[in-house]
Amino acid sequence: MSSPTKKRLTPQQRRMQIMLAAETLFIEQGVAATSIDDIVNAAGVAKGTFYLYFNSREQLLHSLQQQFMAAFHRAVELALTQVSAQDWAGKLECWFQVTLTGMLDNSRLQDALFYKTRTTYRHLSYNNPAINQLQTLLEDGIACKAWQHEAPQLLAIMIFHATLALADRCLDQQAQHEAPQLIRHLYHTFHQILAV
Repeated sequence: MSSPTKKRLTPQQRRMQIMLAAETLFIEQGVAATSIDDIVNAAGVAKGTFYLYFNSREQLLHSLQQQFMAAFHRAVELALTQVSAQDWAGKLECWFQVTLTGMLDNSRLQDALFYKTRTTYRHLSYNNPAINQLQTLLEDGIACKAWQHEAPQLLAIMIFHATLALADRCLDQQAQHEAPQLIRHLYHTFHQILAV
């Protein structure tokens, strides 16, 4: 009697298998300490299979970073759709709530993909879906005359990085319980800046 045959994975499923293995290893041991051999062994694929999908470990890391930011963007977008279309204050508060909570909940992966890689992040200030999404929210609120500000792009960058810094503070001090208070502070501070 022959053993059952394994179902073949689609190319997309195989690529995801490699990415998930790399993600786990990057969290556990860091990007620098993870070799392509480690990744293919954890994924259960041949080294040649890795190179069908990625040119290098750095390209794989970049793909994981893009996937992380896209998922984060979708989570915020979904939450914003639950807020009334004209409730601009509610949308801003929702953005802070979902963003800060998401940063805290995904801190290990975020650290592995962004902080511990020792790569430059300057490009993430102008090519970051979370900042672009926030900028659009600010511009829409300004267009509806709910807020006023002459530089929504710069304000979006400031808001994002202030939120990120406070998330880091919570994590460094093991004070995740302070998140609701920090969300209120962020909301009130930036809502005053935007006040008509």
